[in-house]
Amino acid sequence: MVNKFLTKHFAHKEVIRAEDKLNYLGNLKCHNNCLNYALKTDKVEKILGCVQVFGGGDLVAHFVVRLKDGSILDPTFGRLSSISYSYLIVIEEYNVNSFSPDRELTNLKLHLYNLLPWYLKIFTGRTSL
Repeated sequence: MVNKFLTKHFAHKEVIRAEDKLNYLGNLKCHNNCLNYALKTDKVEKILGCVQVFGGGDLVAHFVVRLKDGSILDPTFGRLSSISYSYLIVIEEYNVNSFSPDRELTNLKLHLYNLLPWYLKIFTGRTSL
């Protein structure tokens, strides 16, 4: 129920897929991985805060990078991101120089949570993050 509500809410947002170019890191630090990747190369234009939507409708907050040539890379899931049954919905774009990983992750999660109507917050058993 929650996932259907959020998926419908983001129908007008940019939908993207990551390219099959990076190796799989597989940790839960996508916000840090994006910043580290951006600082190692001058090819990154923006860090993107996204909602990753999986085939079953599950959602998760996730970060990827947009390169200056317009392609999207996922420093966390790499090649796995391009072949998995998921897609990304862009919520926010961040400049590399002003990106604060922990703050932006918290803000993205809060943004998603605040989109839920009160009755879905009660349904999930949480009234706050």
